[in-house]
Amino acid sequence: REKIFWDAMYQNNLPALRCNYVKVFINGAYYGIYINIENLDETFTQSRFGNSDGNLYKCYYGADLTYKGVNGNSYKMTGNFCNKIQRVYELQNNIIADNYQSLADFINALNNLPIDTSYAAKIKKYFNVESYLQMMALEVASGHWDNYVWNNNNFFLYQNTYTNQIEYISY
Repeated sequence: REKIFWDAMYQNNLPALRCNYVKVFINGAYYGIYINIENLDETFTQSRFGNSDGNLYKCYYGADLTYKGVNGNSYKMTGNFCNKIQRVYELQNNIIADNYQSLADFINALNNLPIDTSYAAKIKKYFNVESYLQMMALEVASGHWDNYVWNNNNFFLYQNTYTNQIEYISY
C-alpha cells in the first residue's frame, strides 16, 4: 500500500518520497522483500522544490498547528513521542540557527487571517494549499490515517524559500 501511495503522489507531481522494493539477504540467507524509502532531508527538498535552505520541520504527535503567539520560540515546545521527549515541531536542518519564525508566521496566518471571502486567496501567500488538498485526497483514498488530519503527527512542513510558502509533505 505504501509504495502505491508514493507512486500515486509522484504521478500527480506532488513531493513524494521515492521508493522501491528490495530483496534482503544477510550472509546469504534470504530475509524477505522490504520497501526502501528515500530520506526526507535537504537532498529531497532540493530535488522537489529547487532549494534546500528553508526550514524543514518533522511534526510529531501534538503538531496541531494551534496558534501559540507570533514569536517563533513559542513553537519549540516538547512532547512525549514513543517514550522520547522531543520537540513537537522538530527542526531537521538549520539546527544551529534554531529559528522557528517561519513556522510561527504560517501558524499565525492559518489561525488569525480574517475568515471571509478573501481567506482562500490570502492563505496561499503562506501555504501551498493546492498541493496540500491533493495530498489529503490521496491520504484519505489510501487509508493513511497517521497524519495531520487524523492524529496531528507524522508529517513534515518545509519553508520553500523559492515561493516563500510552507509545503506540507506526507510521511
